Amino acid sequence: MLGAALVAVCAVLPARSAPTSHETGAPKDEVSGAAVCSAPLTGLGGHGFTYCGDHWRLSKLPVRFRVNQSGAPPAIASDFVLAADLAALAWNVAAPVRGSGPRPNRCDQTTAVVCLESAAYTGGVNPTDGVNTIVWQSLGATAAPGYAVFLQSGQRIADVDIVLNSSLNWYWGDAALASGVALGPVAPLCPRLACPMRYDIQAILTHEFGHALGLLHVNPGSPALWPSDAADAPDYNLVMYQQYYPNNATQRVLGWGDIAGLQAVMLVSSGDP
Repeated sequence: MLGAALVAVCAVLPARSAPTSHETGAPKDEVSGAAVCSAPLTGLGGHGFTYCGDHWRLSKLPVRFRVNQSGAPPAIASDFVLAADLAALAWNVAAPVRGSGPRPNRCDQTTAVVCLESAAYTGGVNPTDGVNTIVWQSLGATAAPGYAVFLQSGQRIADVDIVLNSSLNWYWGDAALASGVALGPVAPLCPRLACPMRYDIQAILTHEFGHALGLLHVNPGSPALWPSDAADAPDYNLVMYQQYYPNNATQRVLGWGDIAGLQAVMLVSSGDP
């Protein structure tokens, strides 16, 4: 049996009209309880991505999630699985090809690194059972949108469960946002203090799947709030950026740093077959 250490990782903290920092509050959207990464791998000039070497064995990819839809907010309940599939697809289309060719099962596609199992799931969070799960829980209106719990042995990931906060205001499929016109630092569509505090389920899950693959926050050493995050211009629309803007759908789409980070993850996993 592996000498495993339980490591908590969480998602995005409650949105404000200004960006919310992922680096404060509890749970934190960062690895907690693990050894400090003294020399993280990053992109150009410290931008783009942050990676400390946590990974799945290549033979364990794709990371297969079972989804418990119980408790999903009514506004997105009918679309939740589709949104999660699209969040996984964002990572899969950017991953290098493995195997001899595509197969019918979405979890067996040659570039799949994260996917949803087709069977319904009724279990809860258990980071030691070897079953990767996505579940809904009521965490409170001031808590994080979600968090992930890992089981690791050293830097090898063995299990990850994602918990989403059903207490918050979620949405998916908003026509204006889906078209790429998002609220946030680049193209605000309403006064920031008047913006409704809604979470895009696809964007949040895309971010969480990045953590599930081993990535940390891009540029985590400088949590900034509006308007000073203009200094983070290369990063603030990236999926793995440390802050989330209310109603931001741009973080559904991997940016240059997210793709570079995925390539770094896959290079490490390829060395651990």
